[in-house]
Amino acid sequence: MALSKPLKASLINVEGGRASSANAPLGGATGTAAAGSLVKLFENASPSGVSQSSPYAYSDFEGKSFAPTLVEFPITASTFANPLFACFQSTSSNSAFFPNGAPTINDVVYANAAGSVLLGAGNWGVNASSTQSNFRMTIDSNGKITAYNPC
Repeated sequence: MALSKPLKASLINVEGGRASSANAPLGGATGTAAAGSLVKLFENASPSGVSQSSPYAYSDFEGKSFAPTLVEFPITASTFANPLFACFQSTSSNSAFFPNGAPTINDVVYANAAGSVLLGAGNWGVNASSTQSNFRMTIDSNGKITAYNPC
């Protein structure tokens, strides 16, 4: 969905996959978009990203659609109640796609590169990449990470 008028922080939050009531700083005071700000969140929006340099304005979001950068990791599923067992499953051909490549608590995890299918609820083991070690995570029924720990 492309954002249209009237533009409000709550609408920009929802388009960006956040709760409408989430803290929504516009950009930051430094002249460069701050991490966690709406401007930084929409850096890669469609059809072209929101400018990362100040001055910032809500009108910069008009007609933009959220387009997260999804990074792929190989994953293994665990059917055990203990999430630690997700670390000991054999490698599978499944993949998980994380927004911006740095999974954290409350991030939504996808089962496809397009970001249109949520990863199913359960405990998952994630294999190391060149920049991260192996970890395990618990996903709720909304596709959100509720626990995230190293293996």
